Amino acid sequence: MRICLIARSFPGAGRLLGGGEVSLKCLADFLANSGHEVFVITRQREENTPSFYNRGITVLYNLSDPKIPPRPSVHTVLNWAANIPQLTKMIECLKPDVVHSYSIDMLSRVQIALGERPTPSVATINNHFVTCPFIHLNPNDEICTHCNPPELLECLKSRNVPALAPFEKLLQLLRYSFAMKYDYLTVLSEAHRRILICNGFAASKISTIQNFLDPVDFRSRAELYKTELAHRLKIDKEDNVVSFVGHLRAQKGVEYLIQAIPEILRVLPETKFLIIGPGPERDTLINLARTTGVSKSVRFVPYIENEKIPGVYALSTISVFPSIWSEPFGRVIIEAMTVASTVVATRVGGIPEIIEHNRNGILLPPRNSGALAKAITTLLEDKEKRISIGKQGQRTVDLRFTPEIIGPRMIEIYKSIITQTPKSTFQTIRRKPAIFEDDKTPACRECRL
Repeated sequence: MRICLIARSFPGAGRLLGGGEVSLKCLADFLANSGHEVFVITRQREENTPSFYNRGITVLYNLSDPKIPPRPSVHTVLNWAANIPQLTKMIECLKPDVVHSYSIDMLSRVQIALGERPTPSVATINNHFVTCPFIHLNPNDEICTHCNPPELLECLKSRNVPALAPFEKLLQLLRYSFAMKYDYLTVLSEAHRRILICNGFAASKISTIQNFLDPVDFRSRAELYKTELAHRLKIDKEDNVVSFVGHLRAQKGVEYLIQAIPEILRVLPETKFLIIGPGPERDTLINLARTTGVSKSVRFVPYIENEKIPGVYALSTISVFPSIWSEPFGRVIIEAMTVASTVVATRVGGIPEIIEHNRNGILLPPRNSGALAKAITTLLEDKEKRISIGKQGQRTVDLRFTPEIIGPRMIEIYKSIITQTPKSTFQTIRRKPAIFEDDKTPACRECRL
């Protein structure tokens, strides 16, 4: 098959990456290794960034990302308007068998670019912006799964920037309507699938395809970078290290981890804590650590290269993920499990579909710093239990979250919708792609892909 993956960012694009981008790279690698032609269309790293071809994947940095207006609403409109003709031209040149949108903000752009073409389309819905304009938490920071009028009114009145709140709701409605147009949707957990069905999506057109990773590659990188990162982060081999890796947003619940630290230090005063990642809550969390008197035990690291992240988990005695919103999946959980770091997480969203309490991880209620402190202290004191849970987590990844187990299910979805979509001249007559003399990229010379 000739598969076109479209996303806002992609590893190698010179930007900080989230779980979605890393997961897309895993999918692209699997598809290419399975013998399919893979094209990834994404934003430019910088002006005139050249496309490249590597091991069966052609990455096209052809989507512009205008930065002129300071207001996010205007930025979004300009970005949207610029990307549609770019996508239209590239899809015409590539003539893929299937188009797969892997970013929420690409949903409408891809559908408009496809126009009346019968090219089959798939979208991965990996967050809640299709059903909720405000990141799935109501004004009381409670999880809400259906945006009804009374709750919407409360949300609109409570936003920090009320002038933009109606615009955010409009964007959500647009995403929703365009998501409905896709031939098929994939989500990362059954919990998220139920939310979409609750909001009117057809159950027959949604499948749960969880994230996956290559355990062999991940563990080899953990070993490769563990020593370097230990020196960089001032961690000794015998240290007990408790870490959080992720984007520092309020929904991630990191404040509850910091609030748990004084109680942990009271029992185990030499414990070290790592908070890895950027985000809007970073300064607030640093201040919280200062006011709770734990600054000397907590190291905030805004950025570690994605290639080296496995080394962080390998150094972590315990990896904590205290989310307070309905996590669609939680890729960082399977990353930590891969190297047998013991996972403590909250019982929200799709996380319980990964973790079986007291077997391959620990599940706790959200917003409970006392429960976090108790669980972390118990695990640090009970080495035998901690190692047993870590090994079971590693086994969980090997049995459930590898490319060989999950990847073929995505290929079956592609084949299914291609079979169901009527063929046309657009799909059956293809111009043989040209090869660039400079980088040997198999792509269309006319579009300078």
